[in-house]
Amino acid sequence: MRYTAFGLTIESEFVFPELGPSTKLPDVWVYETAVPEVLDEAISVSGIIQVTPSEVLFNIPLTARYMVSNGSEISFERFPGVPDESIRLYLLGMCFATLIHQRNLLPIHGSCVVFKEQAVIFCGQSKAGKSTTASIFMQKGYPLMCDDISVISLDNHSAPVVYPGFPQMKLWEDSFQKLLPEKTTKRMLKQGLSKWGIDIGHRFFNEPLLLLAVFVLQPHDEDTLEILPISGFKKFEAISRNTFRFNLLQGLSKMQTHFDLATVVVRDVPFFLIKRPLHSFKIELLFEAIEQTLNTLKRE
Repeated sequence: MRYTAFGLTIESEFVFPELGPSTKLPDVWVYETAVPEVLDEAISVSGIIQVTPSEVLFNIPLTARYMVSNGSEISFERFPGVPDESIRLYLLGMCFATLIHQRNLLPIHGSCVVFKEQAVIFCGQSKAGKSTTASIFMQKGYPLMCDDISVISLDNHSAPVVYPGFPQMKLWEDSFQKLLPEKTTKRMLKQGLSKWGIDIGHRFFNEPLLLLAVFVLQPHDEDTLEILPISGFKKFEAISRNTFRFNLLQGLSKMQTHFDLATVVVRDVPFFLIKRPLHSFKIELLFEAIEQTLNTLKRE
């Protein structure tokens, strides 16, 4: 089967029900095979990750070993009894983020929606509200481009663009119950994980778009909601902190590549910090405040 995601065509003998089909020539191959336990001459990033400039080995306890090679191949060896959904969770997250680094692109840990034919990214730490914010925009009629990983590249005019991900949104159980209709179909992401995959179908936008703005979500203990511009070096900090698998860049010899691409994004794209209440999270007020901010922006 051939699939499309992140601007790539993927050839895979392993089934991805989350991904849309493609008829183009493949850029990436995914297959199940024996994977070594050790990479020669690798840097150990953590107890489960080994990195060389061309390969990354992930050893996920009780799940599988994954090898990401040369920006074009992902192989995996599952441990006995591990279901497909658990394998896909890591393939579509850390493995593709790693492959995207290998291809000299920038994977941001965040969701992305379409606003007036341009892309808007919501990023932040785990449970900051990235998918929740994107979900309310989607319900208001703004299509979704990406969830969890938003891939930034440069177009032929050296302007930052976002490549579409795939037509699925991931929501924690509490957000799912609050935001979506009771009969919404959901897919288990991993046994024991209270987070669900939701097929968004026609609400997905599948073409690259110019990047209009980046919003960094930051929950705090106060009851106030603020949207503040981010400037200068703090924009670089925001990119670094929200780059998916930033810890791999040194071993991949991609620090300079990351810096060069981040420099263009920082120069051309406005960033905003959203300080939102941690507990009394009024999603409608957040939507209105972000929409009002976006209506003040314009990129050609």
